[in-house]
Amino acid sequence: MQNISYSTGWSGEVSDLTASNPTETEKPFEYSYKYTREKYVDWAQATGDQLKTDVLFADLGRSWEITKNTYKPYPAGIVFHAIIDACFKLRSRIEIDQIDTVTVQGSALLLARGDRSVRNERDARVSIHHCVACGLL
Repeated sequence: MQNISYSTGWSGEVSDLTASNPTETEKPFEYSYKYTREKYVDWAQATGDQLKTDVLFADLGRSWEITKNTYKPYPAGIVFHAIIDACFKLRSRIEIDQIDTVTVQGSALLLARGDRSVRNERDARVSIHHCVACGLL
């Protein structure tokens, strides 16, 4: 049991180990033990950092980190969001029946990944053609 404790990264001490006879198969195998760890280190200490609550809570209620984050507005690959936005803007300016073709320009990666036929839902999320169609309809 002590070797299991060490091999799984727990550096405590195992004592008072009792176990049932493993050859007695008519009843479940049972065991019990005591585990002690004198110098327990929490995660912040394990990484070498001391928790600085004064810094952590200094702007609580005044500064909002959510304004520094972004979100994913469409269920498509992130590189297609600009295409969808452009189609929304185009749709607001002209009627759909005035559009004959749409040409998308972008990085080589966008074109390599997005110029594909759509066979399933996953393909649709990473298809330039599907994203354009959804943005225009």
